[in-house]
Amino acid sequence: MDAQPAVARTRRASSRYVEQRGNHMAGAVAFFTVLTAVPLLMMAFAAAGFVLWLRPSLLVDVEEAVRSSVPAQLRGVVEMLVRVAVDQRNAVGVIGLVSAVWAGLTWMSHLREAVSSLWRLPVLPPLSVGRVLRDLWALVVLGLALLASLLVTAAATGFARTVLTALGVVDDPPARALLGLLGAVLSLAADWLIFCGALARLPRVPVPVRTVRWPALVGAVGFELLKQATALGLGSVSRGPTGAVFGTVLGSLVFLYLVSRFVLLVVAYTATAGD
Repeated sequence: MDAQPAVARTRRASSRYVEQRGNHMAGAVAFFTVLTAVPLLMMAFAAAGFVLWLRPSLLVDVEEAVRSSVPAQLRGVVEMLVRVAVDQRNAVGVIGLVSAVWAGLTWMSHLREAVSSLWRLPVLPPLSVGRVLRDLWALVVLGLALLASLLVTAAATGFARTVLTALGVVDDPPARALLGLLGAVLSLAADWLIFCGALARLPRVPVPVRTVRWPALVGAVGFELLKQATALGLGSVSRGPTGAVFGTVLGSLVFLYLVSRFVLLVVAYTATAGD
């Protein structure tokens, strides 16, 4: 693409983003992302409880690890959490699952409304059966896409590591650099596919795939850069005990808000295709 049309389109996208109150919508999306994370943590907690209940020997190993590695002042709290995870696994799992469905639908509803607003579409009624079903379907598809991208990236990276190990060069600096490059390329490709699907399917209007190819690439690259910058920032602020707690939490919140703003900016850029 020529530079001047791209710059002009970026300006139009910025104006659209401001006119449609993109920062406010990004804040709402980030908040509901955090809200969704809580029941997911509950489900992970329940899953850990089921694993420990099914494998008593592993539970003994965990208890011994707690006694040997956790500071004395925190040992009782951690041991209590382990016992609660095992004893309350059913209740926590059910509550976490129901809460995750509700929070996920709420998050998807707000995300779709934010995307549709940047396309300047009329607001839908607050609640309807059709809207809930569409949001549920979009949530399932997005979740499966994220899971598939993680599995493909992990499988390809693991296969490459296995090959390099068989060749006896896995510990060589060039081999490690090659593995890192492979992981980055696969992650970027997975992000691009997810952005393509989200930009084309989340708006309540048909969007041709050819319209979202370049914006999806920008979104994928920007998302990877944000991840790397956040990882470096968290690494620098979480060295002390206070930073490890508050720095990680605040850094994660800032990351979610920046990602929400960036994604909506990419949506605004995509929506200017017909301007």
